[in-house]
Formats: sequence, structure tokens, C-alpha cells
Amino acid sequence: RLITAMAMEVMLEFNSGLAGRLKRDGDDIFLDGDRKMSISIATVSPLSVLIHWAVNLTNEGTPVRTACLGDAGIDPQAFRKKLVERVSAEY
Repeated sequence: RLITAMAMEVMLEFNSGLAGRLKRDGDDIFLDGDRKMSISIATVSPLSVLIHWAVNLTNEGTPVRTACLGDAGIDPQAFRKKLVERVSAEY
């Protein structure tokens, strides 16, 4: 959830026009109500805890209504760099 919250902060820094259009529900980010932007899974193994977190770069062929960084007017490489820096600093 912390990564998701930081991702939303970064998205809003890149595009303040997203205020009111982005919503976080638990560990998922939605654009314009029901268009899912993020993917997150957490589970345990016998030896570790595993997480997978991602944001959509494209929304072609998805089985549910989705949104991607392009829909939000955000450059994927700039977003990646800033989010990784923020998560690393928090860690």
C-alpha cells in the first residue's frame, strides 16, 4: 500500500490535472472511477514474503477496464525513475 500511495503522489506531481480523477482503493489505483491502473499481489512462501507491483504501460487487450500512464499523460520512463528513487529512499 505504501508503494501505491507513493505512486499516486508521483502521478500527481507529473500531472496535477489528475487530482480528483485518481483513486486508491487498498493497493490498487483507479483512473476515472473504474479504470484500473495498477497491479499488485502479495503472498507468502515458506521462506519469504513476495510482492509484485506494477502500473499499466498500455491497456491493449486487457480483460477488464484499464487505464495506463499514457492515458494520464505521464512519461513511463520519468515515472519509473522518480518512483524507484522514492521507494528506495523510503526503504
